[in-house]
Amino acid sequence: MSLLRNLRHAVRTLLRSPAYALTCIVILALGIGANTAIFSVVHSVILTSLPYPDASRLVFVWERFPNMPDPPGGRIQVARKNYLEWKRQNTVFSDMAAFRDMPLDETGIDQPQRVSTGFASANLFPMLDVRARFGRLFNADEDRKDDHVAVLTDKYFEHRFHRDSAALGKSIILGGAAYTAAMCRCAEPPASIAPWLCGKSSRAQALRNLRF
Repeated sequence: MSLLRNLRHAVRTLLRSPAYALTCIVILALGIGANTAIFSVVHSVILTSLPYPDASRLVFVWERFPNMPDPPGGRIQVARKNYLEWKRQNTVFSDMAAFRDMPLDETGIDQPQRVSTGFASANLFPMLDVRARFGRLFNADEDRKDDHVAVLTDKYFEHRFHRDSAALGKSIILGGAAYTAAMCRCAEPPASIAPWLCGKSSRAQALRNLRF
């Protein structure tokens, strides 16, 4: 009964002071919204593991220059020659792969569009144990060839080709270069990337400023 009386008193007080009531409601709404947003970020970034086997063993490696101040975030993307030399001398990691996300214009279609693409070394997907739903992954030596190959993510496959399996083998033009669609898959590392690209020129793009 005491709780009911307190509730009635609170309601009467708020009704007598609508400005005060509105202020309380706005403050509560902002507090709940802020807490929800913070929890969503913490849950997705910290509490939820990456959707790959042995995700706890995956690490990003960045560069630092001891004689230079750290940039915002304290991370410097790895130079191409450093990555190749680290990979050659690696005795610590089971494998090392490079990727770089880059927006490109897709042309050759009725309505050209800007898409988020990822340039990747050929061993990125095997390292993450990503398997093709159908079609194929990048071949081991594909990032050293002049062939341009695109791996289509599930979201892009649905948006661009409406899940038509005849898309495999077709050409898509990204950044003025033609890429052959090799396969389609569901896992998307990272999720914002649409097609993943590989090939000799793609390798140079990926390794210009990269993460691995």
